[in-house]
Amino acid sequence: MRSAGMNPTNAEVSQVAQRAGSNSEVTLESFCQLMQEALAEWSSRDQAQELLSSFQVFDAEGTGFLSQQKILEIMRMGGNPFPDTKMQEMLKGVPLNSEGSVEYRWLIPYLLGPSLGPV
Repeated sequence: MRSAGMNPTNAEVSQVAQRAGSNSEVTLESFCQLMQEALAEWSSRDQAQELLSSFQVFDAEGTGFLSQQKILEIMRMGGNPFPDTKMQEMLKGVPLNSEGSVEYRWLIPYLLGPSLGPV
């Protein structure tokens, strides 16, 4: 795991060990499968945390919300095309405050995959 750039906690290692099951024999193949799943999970979590940190840079007041316009600006940074229709699709089911600002942690599953849930 460390050669793959990971530094798992004891709790994370225990979770991987529990997936293997106490009564089953761990083969090289099953071990590799467990490691691939764990690395994918940890990598996704790291990406989600990086994305959350990126949004927080633009949230100067630390409210957890950004205006829809600000999110659109962020998504278009670096010359990336990001159509208004994609923005509307992304905002379906995302909590908004009374001013219509977006609770940006809910955008992360849309951007990285629905299995993550809000960060």
